[in-house]
Amino acid sequence: MKTLYNNSGLSLFVISPFGNLDERIRSFLQCYRSEVPHASIIPKMHLMEDHMVPWIRQWQFGLGFHGEHGAESIHARMNSLLRTYCNVRKPLDKLKQAVIEHNRSVCPVVSQVRPQVKRRKENEGGQTD
Repeated sequence: MKTLYNNSGLSLFVISPFGNLDERIRSFLQCYRSEVPHASIIPKMHLMEDHMVPWIRQWQFGLGFHGEHGAESIHARMNSLLRTYCNVRKPLDKLKQAVIEHNRSVCPVVSQVRPQVKRRKENEGGQTD
């Protein structure tokens, strides 16, 4: 915990590392979902709801330390890849190809890794289970 003081040394307030942040986030999103039921949850709200408190607990500092440039860069790259795969008919297949290509460009080693295939055991009649 940290205490903030004014110039005369009087305690203004105490800052708890987490306080009731988790509770406040859940309350905010519950209100948002009830007041605007058809609105989607934007990525920042998802980050806030599912990742912010665990992140702060693990690394001991807030997300404000990081700029938005990385997320904006990924967003621009994904839009470019989605335009590249615009001829793929099924939206899920299009997204899958864009994500695979993005991962390949970000971490080429991943594309070289192949999972080990486990063969099924044959039963007495020569059939595989």
